[in-house]
Amino acid sequence: MENHFISLNPEVPITFAQLRKVLDTSIQLRLSDTARSRIEEGYRILQEQLKKEEVIYGVNTGFGALANERVSDLQTLQENLIRSHSSGVGSPVPIPIVRLMLFLKIAMFCKGYSGVSLELVERLIEWFNKGLYPVVPCMGSLGASGDLAPLAHLALPLLGEGALWYQNRRISGTKALEILQKKPYKLQPKEGLALINGTQFMQAYLAYVLLQLEKIWKAYLYTAAYSLDVFLCRLEPYMPEVQALQAYEGQQYIAEQIRDLLKDSQLQQLPRPAVQDPYSFRCIPQIYGAVWDTYQRVKEQLLIAVNGVSDNPVVLWERRRLAPTAHFHGQPLALAADQLRIALVALGAMAERRIYLLLSGKRNLPKFLTANPGIESGYMLLQYTAAALVNQLQSLAMPVTPFSIPTSDGQEDFVSMGANAVLKLYEQLPLLQRIQAIEWMCARRAHHFRGNYHSGSAIEVAIAQQDLQFKIPEQDHPSDTLIEQIVQFWQYN
Repeated sequence: MENHFISLNPEVPITFAQLRKVLDTSIQLRLSDTARSRIEEGYRILQEQLKKEEVIYGVNTGFGALANERVSDLQTLQENLIRSHSSGVGSPVPIPIVRLMLFLKIAMFCKGYSGVSLELVERLIEWFNKGLYPVVPCMGSLGASGDLAPLAHLALPLLGEGALWYQNRRISGTKALEILQKKPYKLQPKEGLALINGTQFMQAYLAYVLLQLEKIWKAYLYTAAYSLDVFLCRLEPYMPEVQALQAYEGQQYIAEQIRDLLKDSQLQQLPRPAVQDPYSFRCIPQIYGAVWDTYQRVKEQLLIAVNGVSDNPVVLWERRRLAPTAHFHGQPLALAADQLRIALVALGAMAERRIYLLLSGKRNLPKFLTANPGIESGYMLLQYTAAALVNQLQSLAMPVTPFSIPTSDGQEDFVSMGANAVLKLYEQLPLLQRIQAIEWMCARRAHHFRGNYHSGSAIEVAIAQQDLQFKIPEQDHPSDTLIEQIVQFWQYN
C-alpha cells in the first residue's frame, strides 16, 4: 500500500517522479511527523506574534494598496479576502492541474513558514484524498502577488462557497461540506492570505506541460528519425566523432538518440541521392538539441519553485516573528515559460518542413505520396493542416513577460504575467501532438514506396503496435480520425 501514498515531508525535495505520481488519481497524501511538527511550530510562532499586537501585513491589516489600514476583525478579514479575490474568468482549469495545485499548496504549507493551522492543511488533504477538486477559472492571475484569483477560487469551497468537481460532476461548496460532514472552515489569522499567496497555479501548469512533453519528445524523436530514414538522408552528420566537436549536451543527446533508433535500419543500405541534406534533416541535433537544453533548464527552474516558499509574509523560526517577502513574484517561472514556448516552435516548424519535403516528389518518392496522381490528391492537404498548426504555434510563442501592467493603485507596479505565459504554453501541446502525427503519417506512407526495407527495430516495433490498433489506408481517405488515433497512440506508448 505504500506505493499508493505520498508522504509529505518538507525535508525530502519534491522530484519530477513525485509530480508525475500526483497525476495518478489513486494516489493519496498523508503528513509525515516532521510536517506536522513544522506546521504546528509555524502556527505557534504566528500566535505569539499576534499577542504582541504589532502590525503584521495581511494578518491585522488590509491588503495591497490597503496595507496601511489596521483591522480588528481578523476572521472576517481573511474570509472577505477569499471572496473578493475569487474574480477569475474563463474555462475551468483541467482536473489534473487542479490536483497539482492542491498538492503544491499543501506541500508548501508543510514547510512551516506560512503560519497556518494543522486543521487547515488536513482539510485540504481530505479534499485531495476524496477526489474533491475546486472549480478554478483559468484566467485572472498576473503571476505577481501570487496567483491571487485562481488560488482564491481554489480556497473558496473551504467557506462552503464556490464549486468543486466530484466523481465527474460539478457540485456546490455546500454539497461538498455535506459529503465531508463538515461545517464551513473558519479561517484563522493570515490563512486566507496564505491560501492565495503563492505561485502554485503557474507551477502546476508548468509541471503538467513538462510531464506531457516527456511523451511528446519521444514521439518527435521517433518521427524525425523515421522521416530521415525514409528520405534516404545521410547519417555522417550524426557520427560520434562529428558530434564531439560541439559540446552542447542536448545536441549530443539528440544525435545519440537518432543513431540508436536507426542503427539496424535496412533503409540505410540504399544509395544516398544527395551529398548534403536539407537543414530540417541534417540539423536535427543542433536545433532539437537546443530545444532539449531549454527544456532541461525550465525543469530546473520549476523544481526550485516547487521546493521553495512563495508565501508572504513568512514565519522566521529563529527570530520567532513574521517578515515580509516578495517570493510570490512569478518572474522566474514566467521567463522560463516564455523561453520554452519559443523553443517548442522549432519542434513543430522543423516537422512541417520535413512533411513538405516528403510530399515534394523528390528522392524517388511520388508527389504528395500518391501512386495515382491526378485522380488522387494523396497527402497534399496534410501539409496545409501542418502549416496552419505551426502558424498557431508561432503565434502562441509571443512573449508576455515584457508587457507588465501596474495594479493595486501602483503598489504592484511590475507584474510577471506568468499565468498567461503558462496558459499559452499549455495551448501549444495539442498543436505539437498533431503536427507530429501528420509527419508520422507521411513517413509511414513514404516507407510504403521503399519496398520491403525495414527501418530501425525500435521504429518497426512502434509500427507493428500501431497496426494492431488501426490501419492507414493506401488510397485517399479522410485524415482527421487517423491523426487523433496517432496522437492517442503516442500518448500511451
